[in-house]
Amino acid sequence: MEKREKFLSVEVDYPEAKEWADIVSLTNDIDSTIQICDRLIHYLAATSEDRIIIESLWTTALIKYARCFTSGKRFGLSRALFDGLNGDPHGAHEYFINIRSKHIAHSINPFEQVTTGLVLSDPETEKKAAGTVTFSQWHISATGDGVQTLKNLCFVLRAKLSETGKDLYKKVLKIGQQLNIGELYSKAELKTTTPGPYDAGKAREE
Repeated sequence: MEKREKFLSVEVDYPEAKEWADIVSLTNDIDSTIQICDRLIHYLAATSEDRIIIESLWTTALIKYARCFTSGKRFGLSRALFDGLNGDPHGAHEYFINIRSKHIAHSINPFEQVTTGLVLSDPETEKKAAGTVTFSQWHISATGDGVQTLKNLCFVLRAKLSETGKDLYKKVLKIGQQLNIGELYSKAELKTTTPGPYDAGKAREE
C-alpha cells in the first residue's frame, strides 16, 4: 500500500496573513449571499406564498452583503469597487444598504407602516364609531429583478476579491517560506475554537 504523505498546519499572524484571512472571510459572505439570492429567486419565480421564508432569505442576504462594507476586526470593502461599471451600480448598492440599515436594522423609513383607523357604522342606520382597525404594510423582499441585481453586485465583488487574493496568497506563502522552519514545526497546530453562549457579546480577537 502506498504511504500517504502527511501534512501539518501552523498558524501565522503577520499582517499579510491576517489580510488573507479577511479576504477569505469576505468571500465566504459574498458566496453565501449569492447562494441565498439563488434560493430566493427560485421561491419568487414559483410564486411561493411562504412569506416567512421569502422575508428571511431577503433579510439574511442583505445583512451578509452589507456587513462586507463595514470595517472593524476585518477590513471593509469600498463602494469604489463598482466604479466604471455600466448602469447605476452605486445607486443599487446604496438602495440595498439603506434597506438593510433603515428598514431591517432600524424601522425608520416608509418601507414599514402601521396606521390606526376607526370603523364607522352604516350611516343609514346610525352614525357612530363602532370599533378600531389597523392597516399594516412592510417590505418583504425585492422582486426577482431586484434580487438578481444584488446577486450581480456580489459577482463583481467576488471577482475583485479573487483578483486581489491571487497576489496576496503568493505573498503570504513567500513570507512564510522565509520564517524559521524549525519554529514553525514546533507550533504546527492550526485550529479554530467553537465559541460558547457567553462569547456572543465579545468582539473577535485580532
